[in-house]
Amino acid sequence: MNWFDGMDPEDLQGDLQLVARECGMEVALSLAEKLGSIHIYVRPLDALISARKKEFIRKNFTGANHKELAIAVGWSERYIYEILAEKKDDRQQSLI
Repeated sequence: MNWFDGMDPEDLQGDLQLVARECGMEVALSLAEKLGSIHIYVRPLDALISARKKEFIRKNFTGANHKELAIAVGWSERYIYEILAEKKDDRQQSLI
């Protein structure tokens, strides 16, 4: 007998109910089976891609394209300057 037949998200409790509503019952039940009793923090997508955007900025910086980089990644021009300054600070620290 399959105990899960006919179950829907409202039959679940806590965060698992949210997962079922957003991702489907199959995903929610799979998470419960494989990761039950484990607390999981899901980072926002912006946080996940932030490092990649910073890498893109550093890799594609030509010395005078702050505005273009800001537009490409959707961040302020001021923040682009800060990111580039962070890398410069890191290099200076390694020389000390």
